[in-house]
Amino acid sequence: MAEGIYARCLGALDRSGTTRRVFGHKGKARAIDGIWRDRERLFGEFSASGDKLVFCESLPWIGPTTKYHLAKDLGVDVAKPDVHLARLARRDRTTVARMCARLARQTGYRKATIDTILWRGCATGILDSKRYELEGWRAAFRGKPKIQH
Repeated sequence: MAEGIYARCLGALDRSGTTRRVFGHKGKARAIDGIWRDRERLFGEFSASGDKLVFCESLPWIGPTTKYHLAKDLGVDVAKPDVHLARLARRDRTTVARMCARLARQTGYRKATIDTILWRGCATGILDSKRYELEGWRAAFRGKPKIQH
């Protein structure tokens, strides 16, 4: 679904410079148009920013959780505290940032990579974050296929 919206928006920007006719939310369409128009300047400001997360959240329609997704997409080594990772962290009585930092230290992977691995495991059903939060590891994997190494 998101890929289709992305393709329609990108096509509209290439054709007419605006997403107004293909993106259903007028405010977000204006934000997309403005960011697209000013993308080179904005990327320069992002690159020079001392606090990439604060910069990301300063953009229109980028909120306190989405700023992590955008920063990750732009190469910043952070974890997005989405619903799945938040459940995993709560069960461990920690935060998403601390959990991913610990796992990054233990594995040698980036925090952003840990985020992606955990999120993908939950999104594909390999790991049930809701059951994990309530019942722990054994329940989270009950009935799941064994992972081949």
